[in-house]
Amino acid sequence: LWGTVLVHELGHAFVARRHGIPCSHILLWPLGGLAVLGPGSSPITANIDLKVALAGPFTHLPQFLIWYLVTFAFPGVSWGHTGFSMVFNSFVPALCYAAMEIN
Repeated sequence: LWGTVLVHELGHAFVARRHGIPCSHILLWPLGGLAVLGPGSSPITANIDLKVALAGPFTHLPQFLIWYLVTFAFPGVSWGHTGFSMVFNSFVPALCYAAMEIN
């Protein structure tokens, strides 16, 4: 969850910096995150504000695709009745599905 929130906030920060708006820091806390953006050298137009606002949510699309692909990276992995098969046949796909739901 923390990684998802961090990537989301980095999306806001990178697009803001691209438009000359500095990001002093990113705050992560249990209910989400906050990219603290400072005043830039140029005025913030509605178009720039919209781009910065949408940058965070758009980071969830590639995150979802990555977790979706990882889910199918180990199809039918089984080395007998060992811990390895149990982890890769149940835990990893469950973790990937949970990450996809978060995104």
